[in-house]
Amino acid sequence: RDTVTDRIERIGMKVEYRTPAGMFLWVETGCDTIAMTEKALEQGILIAPGTLFSPNQLPSTRMRVNIAAMSDEAVWTFLENEMHLRDNA
Repeated sequence: RDTVTDRIERIGMKVEYRTPAGMFLWVETGCDTIAMTEKALEQGILIAPGTLFSPNQLPSTRMRVNIAAMSDEAVWTFLENEMHLRDNA
């Protein structure tokens, strides 16, 4: 859990709550997670935009991260590229 949290923050996202246990993290990405999700799906990667967990379903820059899914290096590569694009926009 700590390894995933640290790596998420190194690529430029902010983990909103550091808890000692649990299988999910809430992450502030600084960009539209609906658009990010669509791009990820094109590459065969499934991520969860914060909108899915909001009662009003409004666009969000937050994302729920499943810690177990973060063992896939393709997910990390995708997120790193997205953060690079965000920072250079």
